[in-house]
Amino acid sequence: MQAKTDRLNTFARQVGLSINTSKTQVLCVNSTPTQPIFVDEEPLEFVEDLTYLGSLISKDSGASKDIKARLGMAQAYNDISVECGTASISLAILYCPVLHTGYNSSQLVLNHVSDEPSCAGTLDESASPPVVRFTFSLNKTSSCLSHFITTSAVGQGVFSAFSNIQTVNISGAVRSYDISTGTVTYKAELKYYYSCAYPLEYLINNTRVDVSASSIAVRDKNGSFISTLTMKLFSDVNYTTPLVMPSNGVELRTRIYVQVEAKNLTEQYHVLLDRCYASISPEPTSTTYFNLFVACDKDQNTEMHENGQSTRGRFSFQAFRFIEQQNETLSTYYLHCITRLCEITTCSSLQLHTPVTLLHLQD
Repeated sequence: MQAKTDRLNTFARQVGLSINTSKTQVLCVNSTPTQPIFVDEEPLEFVEDLTYLGSLISKDSGASKDIKARLGMAQAYNDISVECGTASISLAILYCPVLHTGYNSSQLVLNHVSDEPSCAGTLDESASPPVVRFTFSLNKTSSCLSHFITTSAVGQGVFSAFSNIQTVNISGAVRSYDISTGTVTYKAELKYYYSCAYPLEYLINNTRVDVSASSIAVRDKNGSFISTLTMKLFSDVNYTTPLVMPSNGVELRTRIYVQVEAKNLTEQYHVLLDRCYASISPEPTSTTYFNLFVACDKDQNTEMHENGQSTRGRFSFQAFRFIEQQNETLSTYYLHCITRLCEITTCSSLQLHTPVTLLHLQD
């Protein structure tokens, strides 16, 4: 880090610039500093968190401090409401304080974007009280210059087997635009901050599998952990024929095709299946389970068809029974998939190199 700082300082001086050490801080993310860093023999300050592009970044790379800070800003005047949707973010700003300060709805600007109609606010006088509404896409290219910051942390709970659980924080601000001419103004500047945190790891556990001594039956609830993710079962490798059970079920070892798909997903993310497993309980933390695959390790009868290349993940497995239920007339187990929404540029590295703890079947 010292060598990089020295190079930056050298190149800056070549173009007539210098590093202001009083305004420069050092933040070590997920690591502990071992040596001081100097600029022209003057040590730089090490900090545990700092504000960058309007977002608060902490040394553990988490977004909790940033979220709390922004909530505190909103509570200070309680004039903005934020809806963090699956495809867009919506803001509603009380109009009365805007008018009282001497502005109108057209003078509220989202992230300094004043020349894009899709980023402009709309006055809603039908609301009580009236509000100025802003709505923009979660797609980075049409998010009105919102800031996207992806952070990583060690997984907790059902995700505890994974060392790299990501969250994307989308943030920005609506500010007033003062059209006054001259040297001074008597209008106060208005600032409304927003922030939405989206976890990129989800648990899909909506598919129940009933297995008799020589057959398997499926009840697919078509539910999902979040509204954009669904799990479906198919009977063919082309994933065109939904799996429909005959009255006497299907034979054991019949290949079942599973698809996890994201709807309304912004174009910068793909679906990456980190782990899929079966358990005898609908609870994902059941003590009896069988891993169909975990990261790069998979059962010999599991085949991966698509993973991390698009907005869907696909794999297949052969119908089986749990030994624990061998004396039961009807054996039931449930499918669960831990699903990651990964940025397209990082999907391959997460798929190949993410450290995991391999979990084994327990009796």
